[in-house]
Amino acid sequence: MIISTLKIISVCFLLFLTACSNNTKKEEDKNNQSKENLYAIAEIDIKTFQTDTIGWGYDIYIHNTLYVHQPNIPAINGNRGFKNETDARKAAEFVAGKIRNNNMPPSVKVSELDSLGVLK
Repeated sequence: MIISTLKIISVCFLLFLTACSNNTKKEEDKNNQSKENLYAIAEIDIKTFQTDTIGWGYDIYIHNTLYVHQPNIPAINGNRGFKNETDARKAAEFVAGKIRNNNMPPSVKVSELDSLGVLK
């Protein structure tokens, strides 16, 4: 009698564990779907512009909506624009690459700008 009771308890326990593990897998699948990179295939456009006083800047649009407006060089002190349109475009393309790779928010470090050659 005790052995049959233990068997029933063991079977119930195994069924309980199986049910719990299936829920965990469903939640993992749901979490992975929410982490999907939607920016990898997004329509991202870059527009450079010249400011009246500080140099060049850039705008980044995602699906025709302004996402980044950067009138000055990011990550440095002061309010200085890029020296030319080419430098502004290089920085904007770098930031757009971060967006495509889902590095959000797309922050930029001085060392990254220096490696792009836009801080001369």
